[in-house]
Amino acid sequence: MNLFKFFTKLLVTILVVLCILIGCKKSHTFKEVLYKNVYDTTMSLPYLNDIYNKYLGHILPFKLDIGLTKVFKEELKYNRLEPYLDGIKLDVDHNYLVPAITSGLVIFIGEKESLGNTIIILDSDGVEAWYSNINPKINLYDYIDKGTYIGDADSKLYLTFKKDGQILNYEKYIS
Repeated sequence: MNLFKFFTKLLVTILVVLCILIGCKKSHTFKEVLYKNVYDTTMSLPYLNDIYNKYLGHILPFKLDIGLTKVFKEELKYNRLEPYLDGIKLDVDHNYLVPAITSGLVIFIGEKESLGNTIIILDSDGVEAWYSNINPKINLYDYIDKGTYIGDADSKLYLTFKKDGQILNYEKYIS
């Protein structure tokens, strides 16, 4: 049964790709719309992942559940909050284990000026969550679930939320 499900998903994916290719070949308008939405605007890979999982299920035809449970599933905890640059600065405990605030794809790990080591996670709504002044413990292009351990912060953690280059209000994401 699982093999049948796998081949069904594979067949549907091939048919969708073929339909898109035929549409591009036959209709100039379709090709322009496709190019505009794929190449000219930011396409959110986590959004596509959510759509795929919703309609086709997980890409593998079987579960990789081997009896393991997550050890780290935390909410963000801090002592004090204040504005800092485009975001906020949180006073956290020494060597604080930082949880991801939202689920998404890790699109950047590196140094940002005035912020230090930074992790950027893109969620399915196109919102970028910037975690700065952090020692990363994840890899670029990992898909991170909400509450997953992403790194350590010494005593300060800087957070910024952006969408399409615009700064968002942190209160929607920090409770």
